Amino acid sequence: MKNFNFKIFLIFFLLGFLIYANSFQNQLFWDDDDNIVRNLYIKSWKFLPNYFSENLIAGAGLHSNYWRPLLLLSFSLDYKIFKLNPFGYHFTNTILHIFNAFLIYYLLYLIFKNQKISFLTALIFLLHPLQTEAITYVSGRGDPLSIFFILLAFIFYFYLKNQKENKYLILSSVFFILALLTKESTIFFPGLILLYEILFREKEKLKTIFFRISPLFLVALIYLILRLTVLNFGQTLNLYGEENLFTQNIHYRLFTFLKILLIYFSIYFAPIHLYMERTTEIFTTFFHPAVIFSLLILIFIVFVSTYFLKRNNKIFAFGFGLFFISLFPFSNILVPVSGLLYEHWLYFPLVGLSLILSYLFFEILSKLKFSKILVVAFSSLLVLFLGFLSVRTILRNFDWKGPITFYNQTLKYSESARVHNNLAMAYDEKSEYEKAIFHYQRAIEISDIYSQTHNNLGNAYQEIGKTEKAIEEFEKAIKMDPYFFFAYNNLAGLYVVQKEYDRAIDVYQRYLKISPQNLNALYNLGIVYYLKKDYDNAIFTFEKILQFQPDNEKISNLIWQIKNEKQSL
Repeated sequence: MKNFNFKIFLIFFLLGFLIYANSFQNQLFWDDDDNIVRNLYIKSWKFLPNYFSENLIAGAGLHSNYWRPLLLLSFSLDYKIFKLNPFGYHFTNTILHIFNAFLIYYLLYLIFKNQKISFLTALIFLLHPLQTEAITYVSGRGDPLSIFFILLAFIFYFYLKNQKENKYLILSSVFFILALLTKESTIFFPGLILLYEILFREKEKLKTIFFRISPLFLVALIYLILRLTVLNFGQTLNLYGEENLFTQNIHYRLFTFLKILLIYFSIYFAPIHLYMERTTEIFTTFFHPAVIFSLLILIFIVFVSTYFLKRNNKIFAFGFGLFFISLFPFSNILVPVSGLLYEHWLYFPLVGLSLILSYLFFEILSKLKFSKILVVAFSSLLVLFLGFLSVRTILRNFDWKGPITFYNQTLKYSESARVHNNLAMAYDEKSEYEKAIFHYQRAIEISDIYSQTHNNLGNAYQEIGKTEKAIEEFEKAIKMDPYFFFAYNNLAGLYVVQKEYDRAIDVYQRYLKISPQNLNALYNLGIVYYLKKDYDNAIFTFEKILQFQPDNEKISNLIWQIKNEKQSL
């Protein structure tokens, strides 16, 4: 790699490990459970084709509309080496983040030929505590891994094109495809290249530029078509999965995004109170101070960028352009996504803001060169700011230590039903059932839309002997989601413990009416028949499994065993 600066890479490497070292023993939790711990697919290479044909958490027996085969592949590689030792997964995330910081430095240096600005921009990117949601949280890996491919795609595009090698677009497209196979939001990449071409090839007509980079837009179009058809596992164009006031009105989404921009700007410059599950009210009118103020900021940004462009300074325009283009997939404006705002959505957009901040620092510093005292004072402010970012990152890593610590910290800022449910599950695992029940009930009070919460509450009631309440909660879970197998299974299991086999059989038969090919349900039903000593129905049920899995030796042996037991009576 031409112009590779080993000293800068070493600085990033040492600083990256220094500020993330205290995260390496943090536990796996929240989405880590579905993506890694319970995900059967990452534990065997025989499931590799499933990475590309099924949703992200299908290996955990769950459903989502995320399709990220290369993310699964990266988890699988970690699993082969580290099994479920959290250290390995945190180590991989940190390495990716360090490489991204260096690639950002390298790309900006190629574009602007300014080592100081490129270095400081990448350094802020590396140290900023907002990045912990993508790095310290193992399941946040989709961001650093996909951006790793995007940066390589941009570098190959820039470098080979300037070397007048025709393969620049081929290699760039390949890495763009790898990014899309890692995370959907990287579909912004052709827009970023278009911004670069417009700013730095201003003598060419827009039509010529667009035609030249059209293969990248074609890749994005093909990906979008696939996600809307054969790879549409749910609601690709509405990850809320329902129609509501927010999803039905693009104006409300635009007004809300303008308000969210103010939050993003504030936590970038003052990352003090960081937490997961951020939210804000839905704005239904333009005439709100926050919306109007945010719009005025945008107008000011356009004015400043235009002012500097006229003076042939393209840093402002490129920085703000990068920020808005890479943030746009998360804006909810065109496509309602999975939330209103998350800190990890700033993982790459943060580069744009850091580029502007770095430029302003060195521009001001150059104006102060006549006074050594002012230069020292201003430079000291920068060192303090970088130190502040580093300390905040280290402290934020402690918040991610484990589920109980993390969820309690989150609840200080956000009363979220999902967080209460997850905290209750963490208490459940530690057999602190009374605390678990309290948080399950609190989750239901906030938002009674999750069948899983009622199912989990039923389990907790069962553990403390409140059988009737457990049955009531399992039935509520089934009513809310008739396809939720775990609720049926837990309810039937409760009846089996009480030796009420007929009621357990009825529960499994209810489920099999809507999902007749569920082999787990068939197997468990067969076991209940066997426990009831209804050998004929047990054999009949197990033979149904053999219709789907004729080579299943376990079931064949079980049928043989039951037949022998029946004959011996």
